[in-house]
Amino acid sequence: MGGMVGLGLAIRHPQLLRGLMAAHSCALYPEVARAAWDQRIATVAADGIAAIANTVMTRYFHAAFRARSIPKWKRLRALRCWPPTRPVTWAAATRCET
Repeated sequence: MGGMVGLGLAIRHPQLLRGLMAAHSCALYPEVARAAWDQRIATVAADGIAAIANTVMTRYFHAAFRARSIPKWKRLRALRCWPPTRPVTWAAATRCET
């Protein structure tokens, strides 16, 4: 569960949770970040999730790991693109705000 989803759940339905720890998360994005998300959503809508996979994955895994673990990196990237989420579904989930 993403941080924004968890925060929204805690605010709207606290009775469903015993606790919540939100790390490296925020309740909403500033306008600059929203513009970046709009661009990412447009790219996924036009070209599918694979079109942003490398950009997203390089945020999670540093260059040294990628260089020394090429087979693992390729497997992880493939998992990022699977299941082949319908772009409309991904975009709708991405636009949800708390």
